[in-house]
Formats: sequence, C-alpha cells, structure tokens
Amino acid sequence: AVLSVCPVNDSIHDRTCNALNAGCVPILEDNRAHRHLFRHGWNSLLFRYNDESLADCLELVCNDPKAVYSMAQQAKIMRDESPFRFGAFSNIVALAAQPQP
Repeated sequence: AVLSVCPVNDSIHDRTCNALNAGCVPILEDNRAHRHLFRHGWNSLLFRYNDESLADCLELVCNDPKAVYSMAQQAKIMRDESPFRFGAFSNIVALAAQPQP
C-alpha cells in the first residue's frame, strides 16, 4: 500500500499515523495542521476540496510509484524524528509548543 486519504478538518487523524506506520504516503487535506508537519511533494500529497488537486494526487500515486515511494520514505523519516504521535491531544500539545511560521 502506498496511499492513505484522510480528509479531516484542522486535526491529525489516527489514519494519518496508520499511513505513516505502514510506510504509505499520506494524502491529506491542505490545512494548517497538516502543513505544519507535511510538505506537499516531499513527504505527503496535499489536496483542496475546491479544485482538481485530489485527482492530481491520485494520478501521481497511480502513475509514478518511484516518486510516491520516495515521499513515503520521507514521511517515515519525519515520523521517526518528530513529536508526532497517536492521539489528538498529544499532537495538539506538540503542535502548540512549536514556533509558528
């Protein structure tokens, strides 16, 4: 598996953690919570609801497995090196403690 879609508004869902733990590239809603930990095209694919970005993400996943594998590897590195953990409360606390851009 190389894909996990998780459309959750302004939070990090356990399915995102499951994707990271399984070595998948997460496909996530482009929101503040996700942008704090993920970079589109580097360790995730981010989509918006008002355009074709989700279709673009799926097109990439289906047709460029090498790029997707590379993103999944970067996501795993990010998971291993960040305070990102299962459970909404611990992630909210960790995000709140980080400096904002």
